[in-house]
This record gives sequence, C-alpha cells and structure tokens, in this order.
Amino acid sequence: MTTRKWPSDFVNKVICGDCLEVMKQIPDECVDMVMTSPPYWGLRDYGIEQIFGGNPDCEHEWGNQLSHPKQEKRTIKQLRSSSGLSWNRGENASIFKWQEYSPKNQGNFCLKCQAWKGQLGLEPTPEMYIEHLTIIFNEVKRTLKKEGTLWLNIGDTYGGSNTGHTGPAPTKWKKLPRANGKSLQSQINYQPKCLCMIPERLAWSLIQNGWILRNKIIWYKPNSMPSSVKDRFSNRWEGLFLFVKSSKPVYWTNRKTGELVTKSPFGIKGLEGIDWEWKKLNSKLKKVSLWQSHDYYFDLDAVREPHKYDGRKDTLYKGGPKDMQIGKHERWPDPAGKNPGDVIKVDRKWNEVPGQETQSIAQDHGGWYRKDGSPIVDFEKGKNPGDFWGINTQPFPEAHFAVFPEKLCEKPIKAGCPKKACKKCGKARERIIEKYDTGGTQKMPDYWETDPGSHGAIHRKGRSKGVAGIPIMANKTIGWTSCKCNAGFESGIILDPFAGAGTVGVVTKKFGRRFILIDIKKEYCEMAEKRIAQVGYQMELRI
Repeated sequence: MTTRKWPSDFVNKVICGDCLEVMKQIPDECVDMVMTSPPYWGLRDYGIEQIFGGNPDCEHEWGNQLSHPKQEKRTIKQLRSSSGLSWNRGENASIFKWQEYSPKNQGNFCLKCQAWKGQLGLEPTPEMYIEHLTIIFNEVKRTLKKEGTLWLNIGDTYGGSNTGHTGPAPTKWKKLPRANGKSLQSQINYQPKCLCMIPERLAWSLIQNGWILRNKIIWYKPNSMPSSVKDRFSNRWEGLFLFVKSSKPVYWTNRKTGELVTKSPFGIKGLEGIDWEWKKLNSKLKKVSLWQSHDYYFDLDAVREPHKYDGRKDTLYKGGPKDMQIGKHERWPDPAGKNPGDVIKVDRKWNEVPGQETQSIAQDHGGWYRKDGSPIVDFEKGKNPGDFWGINTQPFPEAHFAVFPEKLCEKPIKAGCPKKACKKCGKARERIIEKYDTGGTQKMPDYWETDPGSHGAIHRKGRSKGVAGIPIMANKTIGWTSCKCNAGFESGIILDPFAGAGTVGVVTKKFGRRFILIDIKKEYCEMAEKRIAQVGYQMELRI
C-alpha cells in the first residue's frame, strides 16, 4: 500500500522522478487544476526508460519480442486471406501475427510478465502509447479535486517515411533500438504520411475512463515555422483539451449571502430573501432561487475579453514584430508565396444584389452606444474568449525541445485555479456577480433574409422596427463567497506531471497560485528550478 504524504510535502517544489510513482504519494483530491503537455508519440528521444504494466514483483527478463502463447507463423498470403487486409510486400514472406502488439523491435518486453520497458512516447504502437497515458491520467484524476479541471495540450504525428527516427536526436543516449533504420511510425499498419489522430485517440480513451470533455481549444500559431512539405497544408495549430471530473453539482453558492455549501440547499423551498426571491419573468412574478450550482470550478469573468464596439471588423493578424529581420533564414521566402497552413480564414462578402452596394459582414453592425449617442468603449466584463486562441510560439534558449508559450497557460490558470481556497475544506471562493445598467443601449441590427435566386446568399431586407435600442447590462463583482469554515484561505494548487522547462510553474507563480511540478529528467528539473527561482520562490529540487 502506497503511503500518502501531506500536500505541503510537494507544493512549490520541482520533483524529479517518474510522474506515475510520484503521484501515487500525493493524497486524494488535493489538486485544484492540472495543466500539462506529455511527450508526443514518436517525435523525440529524451533518453530515459520507464516500466509500464506487468507484475511489479517480477524479476524481469527483458527481450525485444513479446512472448505469447498464441504466436503463430503465417505467410502474408495467409494473413491477407484471413484478415481481408491488403499488403504491398511479397506474399511468400514469413511474418508473425500477434494478438495485440505486431511490432516487436521497439523497446523491450519482459518475457515473464509482459511488462514493457522503454520511453514514454516511443512505444511501438499508438495503442500502447494511449494506454500508458490513460494509466497516468487516471492517477491524475485521483489527485484532482471533484471540482478540478484538466488542461491537456497534445500534438499529432504523421506516419513515418522510412528515413529514420522522426525529430532531432541530440542526446548521447543510444540504447533505444532504431528499428533497423526505419522510423517508429512506419512499423505499424499505417500508410506513410497518414495522420495518426493521436489527440483524438487519447481524448476518447479518457472519456471512456470517466473524464468529461468540455472543450477542444485550438491553439493557432501565427508565427509557426515554415514548412517544406509540398503535398498538404503546413501544420499551424495544436489542441488544448479541457476535461473535468464531474457532470453533477459538487457545491452551491448563494449570490446574496455569499455562502458556499456542499449539500443541496433548499432553494425555492427555503426562506424568502435568503434562499429565494421574487422576480418578474415574462410579465409574471416567479420564485427564483438565490443558489447557483457548480459542477466544477471555472471563473469565466477572470478571462473575459473586451467587446469591440466598432462592428465585427474583418481584421488580419499581422504577426510578429513589424521590424523583424529574416537574417540567416533568408532562404525561407519563396517568390511564389508561403504554404497557407491548415487554419483557413474565409472572407465573407455579400453577393452583389442589383441596386445594393456589395458589403462585408462588418458593415452596418449596430454597436453599443450610450443614451446621448456616444459609443461605449468599455465596461467591466466582456465576452467569452471562445475556443480559438492565436498565440505565438515562444523561443527558449535552453536545451528543451517542446516548451509551450507562457501565454498558453494564462487563461487556463486564471479560469481554472482559484486565487483563494479554504485551508480546511479546500473549496474555492467564487465571485458574487451583480448586473447593472451601463446607461447605454444596443442598436437593433438589420434583419436579413436568404435570396433563393443567389444560391443561399443573404442580403439586407430592412431595419427592425418598433425598438429604438436595448439597454446594455453588464456584470460587476461585488464580493466573494465563503464556506464558513473560518479556517483561513490559501491559493489553489496546479499540478504538471510533465513539467519540462517549468513554464506552468513560472506562470503559476506570476498569478499567485501554488504548484507541483514533476519531471523524470534531472536536467529539465534543474532548468525549471532555475527559471522559477527568478520569479521569486525559493525552490527545492528533490531527487
């Protein structure tokens, strides 16, 4: 039985070790949020082996082949006739058909208990890689509070081209077999150049293990590296998945009294003025509960973006510093232009209609104005940021291959990790929001109709009548809830089991939260320790 330690033994520290083994020492449901990016499948060699599966008490005997009682020798022709698969190799070639893992020469299998020894991300099949990550994130789920969130960044991999191991290999570690000069991906039954759908496979596996997927956020990279590929669009985005544990209320907050409870309150069956109040809805007075339920912690008001009141302008992202010099990479520009990338923006224009000027969707948008006619340029809270984030990649001078930018962490940390949580029960303080009249009105927009004679194009029909404008209401934070434990408050805890260079820890400290960072590579732990120390915390590297 694993002995659990107090969270304080791990908080604000960089821990060097196997994340699965380290997390087993962390108590249940003590982490407010997890943000991480695991090693991508088949891309990089970090030089450190782990053992997955099998019997932990086994005296392992390692080999390159997985011993299995149902192993049988068949020819390609026999396999094709029995499985219905097509093959490009000689039909008389002899191969082994395996019940589970067909490639046998990547990493090592225990000949006794079938455990696998190798590097996370360099498994012989994507199925094994997904299985290992699922085991790790099931342990993450145990450490996460019921109201906690998981923010997972992961990229995809293409089928290999038989030209060698994908990605750079600057490490001196040479123990990993190189599959006889073939790339890792090319050993499985995927055609070369085929996108392996790793993020979607992992997301589906986590869903099957009880996680709830709330968002698939697109991280668009405006300054992505130029691509030399000629037969597809260049890759300019990655996924950031938002998972939660609970789809049912975990706690309730009262917007009038500021109370927070973990058992279902009385609501409209309780006391007037405390549990409910009268409110006019559709010209009728109705009882409205003052309690709000929460499935998980998510502070949208912390990350809202300002509204744009000059209409929905079709602006282009300029990208990068204006005076950026190409320097030694001047070979990149091509007179024919660049590969347009796989994030495609379509300029929407109204079709030309006789007697009407062609115009963009932005024109004649109502906007927001005060009663005296002056435009409202700002009020306290804005719009939901949405699930498409344009964030430049951020260079890092140290020797780490996959450092995601600090800005990618900002919205998740602000929205997903509380500034203050109770020291006793661990519940976060929630905003108490009050709506107020900004003193402005929103002009009624034009109404549009589809023109059946122009293949579905829509055009302006006329101005909505009878309404001069709609009052603009905005949210205002008037206080914070309390659980009434009277035990004091402390900042929330963020866990990153694949800490790498420590970017999550850096941003966590900047926003006044606490963190637990884990990485298996000592050099990266030292790198993270150095970076975070510059932010202000006195770090302790634990081996």
